[in-house]
Amino acid sequence: MDKEDLFKPYIQDDLALLPPCIGDFISPSDPVRLVSTIVDKLDIS
Repeated sequence: MDKEDLFKPYIQDDLALLPPCIGDFISPSDPVRLVSTIVDKLDIS
């Protein structure tokens, strides 16, 4: 196994490891938004 297969390249100018908000990558009409709303309304206590 080559070392280049084990590691991602280091980019010093990256400001963050993850995007500031994952929701920015999900379209407003994506079904996952409906599922999220339904799950948030569940009373699991």
